[in-house]
Amino acid sequence: MYDKKYDERSIRSENSDFVEFMLPHLGKEKRVVDLGCGTCRKVAKIAPYVDSVDALDRNERMLAQAADSLAEKKIDNVRLFLGDNFNTPFVSNTYDVCSTALSTWSPAEARRLLKTGGTFFIETLCPDDKFEIKKAFGQDDLGERGYLFGQTCEERVYYLRTALEAFFEVEEWLFTERQTELTEEGFLGLLELTPTIRGFSLEKDGDIVKRLLVDGKVRFTEKRMMIRATASRFKPS
Repeated sequence: MYDKKYDERSIRSENSDFVEFMLPHLGKEKRVVDLGCGTCRKVAKIAPYVDSVDALDRNERMLAQAADSLAEKKIDNVRLFLGDNFNTPFVSNTYDVCSTALSTWSPAEARRLLKTGGTFFIETLCPDDKFEIKKAFGQDDLGERGYLFGQTCEERVYYLRTALEAFFEVEEWLFTERQTELTEEGFLGLLELTPTIRGFSLEKDGDIVKRLLVDGKVRFTEKRMMIRATASRFKPS
């Protein structure tokens, strides 16, 4: 469920690495589809550099916030759609660029939407993203409570590459790392509004939160992967 706190700088950094990763490959002639657009923070940054963006999300409240934000910024080349990344309403082979950031996605659906030779941009988390936090929260009966923390980075790369290579040629794979700090309020917002720690409860986990706070802040490492892939030619069976 979307909460306005989700977009506050207290829990969201102004990390623009993914936008910078995409920009050299965009152009005023490009039609873009963004899957899992959320409140269009990223879309608003790339829209001035392309012909148009069709942005999809399954959360109506996020899309409402996105509409307000785009209107405030006077961005008029973005269309918003309610829907699911795995079963989009768009026509096949329509787009030059497909992008998705920190969302679930289907390589088959992304390939269907793209023209042959089109570009798929992906931003996703490394398993050891925020490892300082995930390690502190440990395990429960289901295993590691930290999102993706039960995998190694090598495993995640292997599974992502295997899924992609059925439909794409992987052109670039970039790993990024940056240090981040949040206030106690921002940290609690992160844990309550995202799946970083499974089953987080301040009542149950308050002691862990206190241990992580140093001088009123929690410091951790963001680790992400960024992938650029080219849509392969369709080969009928």
